[in-house]
Amino acid sequence: MGSVILIVILYMWIKFIRRVGENKRLLNQLSIDPTLATRSGYLSVGFLVATAISAFPIGPIRYLLVPVPIVILFCVPGVIALAKLGLRFERAGTDKAKPAKDWVDSGKIAGWVTIGFCVIQWVFSLAPLLLGSSITN
Repeated sequence: MGSVILIVILYMWIKFIRRVGENKRLLNQLSIDPTLATRSGYLSVGFLVATAISAFPIGPIRYLLVPVPIVILFCVPGVIALAKLGLRFERAGTDKAKPAKDWVDSGKIAGWVTIGFCVIQWVFSLAPLLLGSSITN
């Protein structure tokens, strides 16, 4: 199950990253700083990292999932950067910004799918600790 989610997130992320370069010209036309798109692309790498760690927890990485959901460390900065970029496009408000808004929305979808998957994995990894030894007895 984890590998399927990882492949879906990878596909969504590649689709998002490919359009970063295409939208730089549009960003210049809308007088929005193109480094915001580049920064959002870099921060969205956390979606892949969090999904991979949640899907395949190994050794000490498993203990990182218990105290703090890994999603907070890796996904939230990317989702916040995409939300800020989306607000810039909303303020532009022209028809030219529509393709860029759709592009940002695809990145947000990838982020929220990752957050949902990581939170579910975190709950499942935390369940044995919360339920104690009652499961094993």
